[in-house]
Amino acid sequence: MNRRRLLASSGTIAGSLLAGCFGEEDSPGSNAETRTETTTTSTATPSPTSTQRPTTESNPSPANGTTDSPASTRSTTAGQPTGGSATRSQTSTGTSTLRTRRLTVTDRACGNPTDEGAIGFENGRVTLTGTITGSDGCATAVLGDVTYDRAADRLRVVITTGKDSGGGAICTQCLTEIDYEASVALENGTPGTVVLVHRGTTGETRVATASP
Repeated sequence: MNRRRLLASSGTIAGSLLAGCFGEEDSPGSNAETRTETTTTSTATPSPTSTQRPTTESNPSPANGTTDSPASTRSTTAGQPTGGSATRSQTSTGTSTLRTRRLTVTDRACGNPTDEGAIGFENGRVTLTGTITGSDGCATAVLGDVTYDRAADRLRVVITTGKDSGGGAICTQCLTEIDYEASVALENGTPGTVVLVHRGTTGETRVATASP
């Protein structure tokens, strides 16, 4: 019995010694060195960019435009069918003012193609008389283009044909000889040369040229 007690006591003592040995060992994590990994993220700072100033291009001024003026300044005034009455108007030629212009039909009758004309000068006026051909009995003479050429000091007068303004007339189907008298006056006096032109059934024909 004493031997069992001795063995039991020896076992108790041995267990205590072993427990003390294991107690002195470092427990995991008690004194272990803790490492902390720190990740540093570097943020790249963009280099300052130069701000470009907008450049405004001014449009170049257009070259000075030139308006070619003709050597001679002309003004054209179309006359109206007169049917025997007088036509008056005033037109500026740019260098000389057209003071008056008129045309009177003195006779109309069936006939043959005719282009006749004469030019006269009277009291500062240019007088024109002649005969032009119309296509039928309703045709009448009309004072057409009246132009003054400053460089040449020349007045050009065109007599043409048109329809009589009287409505309801039955037109005779025949070539008609139309007699007329016309006059033109310029504000600055008589031109150096006058040209009379007919524009009728046969086209355009110069019928007379005269100087004062």
